[in-house]
Amino acid sequence: LAAVFATAGEPTTDVTAEGKQDMTDGFGYGVFCRTGPDEYRHVVSHGPEGVVVLPGIFSFNEVWNDDLAASASVGLGKLEAISWSELINPLPDPQIDVWGYAMTYPEHRDEVQLNQSFYFRKFSNTVSANDDIVFRPYLDYEAEVALLMERGRSDRFGYLLANDLTDRGIQARTFDPENMGPGFSKAKSFEGALHVGLLLVVSNGELWEELEIELSVNGERRQHLIARDSFVRPGRIHTEIFSEDEAGGWALAATGTTGGVQFQSPTVLQKVGLIVAAGFSKEEATERWLEQLSFLKPADTVEFKSTILGRSSATIVDN
Repeated sequence: LAAVFATAGEPTTDVTAEGKQDMTDGFGYGVFCRTGPDEYRHVVSHGPEGVVVLPGIFSFNEVWNDDLAASASVGLGKLEAISWSELINPLPDPQIDVWGYAMTYPEHRDEVQLNQSFYFRKFSNTVSANDDIVFRPYLDYEAEVALLMERGRSDRFGYLLANDLTDRGIQARTFDPENMGPGFSKAKSFEGALHVGLLLVVSNGELWEELEIELSVNGERRQHLIARDSFVRPGRIHTEIFSEDEAGGWALAATGTTGGVQFQSPTVLQKVGLIVAAGFSKEEATERWLEQLSFLKPADTVEFKSTILGRSSATIVDN
């Protein structure tokens, strides 16, 4: 395979590839990929072709509860290269309860003209970020950090890339400024709406400050998410979600996106023009605005890249 795999087969004391994880810094994070039903490998580097892993297979329980994430010990044996296509969804349960956050970044607040953060339930299973994305009208991307959390464990978080896909048609038609959660939930709960990355990064809440994600469509960068710019932090998210009566023992939170999505709110002048042109019908004005915007279409490729959280590539396909 390509250059990232050049270290495979070398001694585990010398790893130098893009995405090298630093297990000796103050964050003490560990990067893991999943290769089987309960088989996790410890990742030391990643690149365009795949990952390089340490010897040894771990269960999710070991990854989550043991001190592997903070360990600087790499064990014995040779490094192994694994392509992205061989990896599977790293969440132990793809049917985990999922929650979404909205309006958590200033740039996104500006482009959609909303200024209040809130959270809501999402009702669809997670899928791999490399899986094809089934086309639907008004389909929009959202680069986000997904946060895996366990009730009672505010010292341990799992971080993943996430593409929180949104049906802007549903969202615009169900928008209620007095109660935005239900409309957002409907727009983000269709089958395949939440694509998660193939690496699970285990650490404490401090790693949040170091996370960045780039999202590109057909090679053009559209979003650059810097987690420390968010109005929320892992500790707050953990407290809010597990205070809900319907929250179980585990939860996954899609923590909100930054600026650069395809949906943009009309200006005041544009709103006036739309309302007049639509014969003062709010519903017709909404449809006219949606038709003016550009959304994902078949054959588009959505790519993610993050030094810590890995990378993914998915193509929009006709259903």
